[in-house]
Amino acid sequence: MPESVAGAPFDYEVLRDPAVGSIPSVSIGRGPTVVILLHQTDGNGLCGWLPFARDLAQAPGVSALAIDLCNYGTASCKKVEAGLYTDADQTDPVAVAIRHAREQLHPRRIVVVGASMGGSVALMSAATLPGIDAAVDLSGPVTWPGMEVVDQGRALEVPVLASTADSEGPDEVQGMREIVANSPAGSTFLPAESGHGYALLNDEDTDSLPMSEELRDWIVALSS
Repeated sequence: MPESVAGAPFDYEVLRDPAVGSIPSVSIGRGPTVVILLHQTDGNGLCGWLPFARDLAQAPGVSALAIDLCNYGTASCKKVEAGLYTDADQTDPVAVAIRHAREQLHPRRIVVVGASMGGSVALMSAATLPGIDAAVDLSGPVTWPGMEVVDQGRALEVPVLASTADSEGPDEVQGMREIVANSPAGSTFLPAESGHGYALLNDEDTDSLPMSEELRDWIVALSS
């Protein structure tokens, strides 16, 4: 755990599902809007979200639930063990997290937020899983395996906030802008010159960047 968040009141729990497997999670806050955080592929799993989760839980009416996806952290997924897993199956642990949130946290709404790979998974989840009220994609590759279910945003029935920095290249930026343009009312694209995933929200010292505040404000506005 990063030293800067070591004192934050995180609750650790392994979410278990007989079909999916064992999904580690940490939660913080008790607000009626639960934000499920999906990590990127940098090897830290859910720990990469802890600085933002700490800050997010200080917003009025918001709580955070970060999970490890399959093949990361100590997640143990049945499809991986059976040799049947594909990257498109990362929506399975998201479904487990949604069910846990509904049964244990009793939210009024659920927002799924992802960075890089997790951003693509957030949109895939919003397009295919029930119980999601909004989705956030930060630097998710528009061609990630399984993204065809999003249909360039046309399959989404909930508002989306998305950002891809100019440094990712014009194709990624244009692809993300098209997804937002095809998404429901309330969707928005946040431009950035550089940064990928978590780096759009927190600097190397885990201090919040302006986009972190914009994202929190967008989530809080959904709750009002």
